Order: sequence, then structure tokens, then C-alpha cells
Amino acid sequence: LAAAKTAAYVGGGDLTTLTQLGEAYAQRNQTEEALNCFRQALDLAEEENPTDAMGVSRIHGLRMTMDELLRRLGRPRERATLWQRAAARAAGEALDGRTSLMLAAALSDVGEPEAALAALRRAKEPHQDSRAGILFATLGDVPAAVDTLARARWIEPGRTVTYDRE
Repeated sequence: LAAAKTAAYVGGGDLTTLTQLGEAYAQRNQTEEALNCFRQALDLAEEENPTDAMGVSRIHGLRMTMDELLRRLGRPRERATLWQRAAARAAGEALDGRTSLMLAAALSDVGEPEAALAALRRAKEPHQDSRAGILFATLGDVPAAVDTLARARWIEPGRTVTYDRE
């Protein structure tokens, strides 16, 4: 932690240093400090507005880390705000599947089922993640749940399976 703090002080808070400092705080269960570092790192990463896979992946990784920390702290409204910010960056376009799913889950957790369904439906491609299928079902869209779970190969329409037997 001391080395990361020194690097942040000397480096003036660059993206890599802030991320490393956030990770050091998170490992020591200093969650608020970690979140602060990750927020600053996310701001810097988004300012760069990367279009390459590595830059986009870095931004997504920061969001996922922040989501997990906020989930542990029991702060669903902040999780929803985090993913709404990600969706706003898409400027009305379709969302990637992961952002769509994370936004929907956060909105569902704050009691906004209609907004959660809209977020799931805003994905560029049909979801193939079983978590999206379960969320569709939880939110009451059974046809979308069945389609998604079939794409995720969780179910095979027309077959009935009970435990390990057909």
C-alpha cells in the first residue's frame, strides 16, 4: 500500500497508478478509499474515450470492480448510477450484452423492473447468458427467459428433464 500511495503521489494520479492503489485498498478492506481510486481511474479512462479493445476492456473492468465493491457495501442505487452512466455513453445506441445485463440487474435491485427489462432489451445481440435468462424470468418476461436460456444451453425446448433423468 505504501508503494502504491507513493506512486500515486509521484505520478500525479495516472490511470494505472490509481487502479493499483484502488486494488491495494480493496485488499485491505478499505472499501471507500478503493472506490474513490477506482472512480478517479474510471473518469480518466473515459476521458481518453478509447475505441480499442484493450481500452474498452479496462473501462469495463473498472466498472465490474466498482460494482462488486458497491454490492458488498449494500449500495444498489450507486450500482445503478454506475451502469446508467455506462449506458449514457452509448448515446442511445444498443448496449453490449454485459453492460445491458449489469444495468438491468442493478435497476432490478433498486425496484425498477420496467427499466430493468428495457435495459435487457437494449442489448446489441440477443443475450446468451443464463443470468440474463433468469433475470428475464424474475422480471416476468417468460418468452425472453426461455429464448435466452435456450441460447445459453440451459434448457432444450421440447425436452423435460427432472434432476439427472429425462
